[in-house]
Amino acid sequence: MPLQVVNGRRAIERRLARGYDVWMRCVPLLTFLLACTGGVDKSDTGAADTADTDSGAPDIVLDPDVLDFGSLEVGFSEVATVAIGNVGTGDLQISSIALADIDLASIYTLSSISAAVVPPGEEVTLMVTFTPADAGTYTSEVLVGSNDPDEPEAAVGVTGSGRVP
Repeated sequence: MPLQVVNGRRAIERRLARGYDVWMRCVPLLTFLLACTGGVDKSDTGAADTADTDSGAPDIVLDPDVLDFGSLEVGFSEVATVAIGNVGTGDLQISSIALADIDLASIYTLSSISAAVVPPGEEVTLMVTFTPADAGTYTSEVLVGSNDPDEPEAAVGVTGSGRVP
């Protein structure tokens, strides 16, 4: 099954990596905000390709462990990045990226990543944008689901404060 992105009634299909099926479904929450889920599966169609099989296990690493945006004036935005790396010996398949506290989805927005499959020794970058709506402290986690056998869900803490000028 090729990549299928569903946004409203429109679907786009595209094969991203040989031997893998990647899917993502996005639904609009607000005019400028989408909630997305996705997955990566080994393809069961076509002939077997020994170059695509891996004998090792992936190992996810997120850097940094915490994003601290400090204090930011209400209405302004700041962007920080998280490296999602694979220090294992098999392909890392990223199945989901989400904010733990959905109530803060308008405060912390997450970019899409460039690839859902991260080969051993490689990494992809996730951008997190903090835009405080009111004065106060906003704390949550960015959760990254994957096929890492000992850490199927890794987390990066996010924290920041909004201040009134």
